[in-house]
Amino acid sequence: MPQRVDHEERRTEIAAALIHVAERRGLHAAGMRDVAAAAGVRRPALRRQPRCGREHPHRPD
Repeated sequence: MPQRVDHEERRTEIAAALIHVAERRGLHAAGMRDVAAAAGVRRPALRRQPRCGREHPHRPD
């Protein structure tokens, strides 16, 4: 069964991981792999996900 995720909490964790990596390595050196590893997620989790159907990238206007 798929695991339920609190998306707001996940965003907060990823933002905190980005800040941590940026403080340690510098913002320009903070890569997706580093941030994902610090947040304990896979890289695809860092991509922005649409919040509703209106924002879906494949939905015609």
